[in-house]
Amino acid sequence: MARPLTISHVELRQGGRFGFRVVDEAPALPSEVFLRGTLVVLVHGFATNRGRAERGYGEFATHVSAASRRGVVFLGVHWPGDHPWGPLVSVPTFSLRVGPAEESGRRIAQLIERTYSRSVVLVGHSLGCRVVLSALAELGAEHPRVRVRATYLMAAAVPEADCRDGARYGSSNLPRTTQVVRSSLKDPVLRGLFRPGMFLARGSTPGGERDGGRAVGRSAGPPGRWTGGWWSTSTELKHGEYWGSEDMARQLALVTGVAKANTPARRQVRSRDIGERRVHRFEPTR
Repeated sequence: MARPLTISHVELRQGGRFGFRVVDEAPALPSEVFLRGTLVVLVHGFATNRGRAERGYGEFATHVSAASRRGVVFLGVHWPGDHPWGPLVSVPTFSLRVGPAEESGRRIAQLIERTYSRSVVLVGHSLGCRVVLSALAELGAEHPRVRVRATYLMAAAVPEADCRDGARYGSSNLPRTTQVVRSSLKDPVLRGLFRPGMFLARGSTPGGERDGGRAVGRSAGPPGRWTGGWWSTSTELKHGEYWGSEDMARQLALVTGVAKANTPARRQVRSRDIGERRVHRFEPTR
């Protein structure tokens, strides 16, 4: 019997779907998020309008629920990561979305704080991963009583440099929690468009002092930064394929501890980097 699917949505765009700015204060939470179960917060990426985000959230949530042994409640977040005039206008404005992504993360932290310390999982895609990391940083600094069970970052459009030790999203500056990255060496967006976009956002040139390097969602770096395991291998997915992937959904259920008993056992992994390829030796968890 299929598990009932509960998915609510919250708008962080000031003025609704045609606004440009992030709301000054987090809106009220839908009553459904207080239902019993793990709360999974879904955050879309750059150049994604509300309709497209809702379709992706619905597909992903359906797959996660099918793989879960107990109740999961979903909250779909909509932030101004696109231009309301459409994708042709959105694409050239990537550098202008980095600031709103970080501000949106702070609003999500306000939302999560209102859940009264329940178990929360944050899932981001593309530039939405920066939203998730910003929320996690804010929760650690301002709301230490909130328990974030895990973060799950898919195709993260975040520079490696921002996640190194001592950087804003380095492990020493974030709460101790499971932080999983799902990356792909076959992601053409992160391979070709990401660094020029970040160069504009940072006001520098690639290779310069403020160049952040490769995208986390392509390299799975920096080495040793993220929670290890079989999920550190390349997914081989293209940039827009993550929300619709049953594998990504099943792996989220496993990572967060809600997976059914017949899900393959988690395995520990020891790895070493060879260029951009990873070689792994798997060991069963005892």
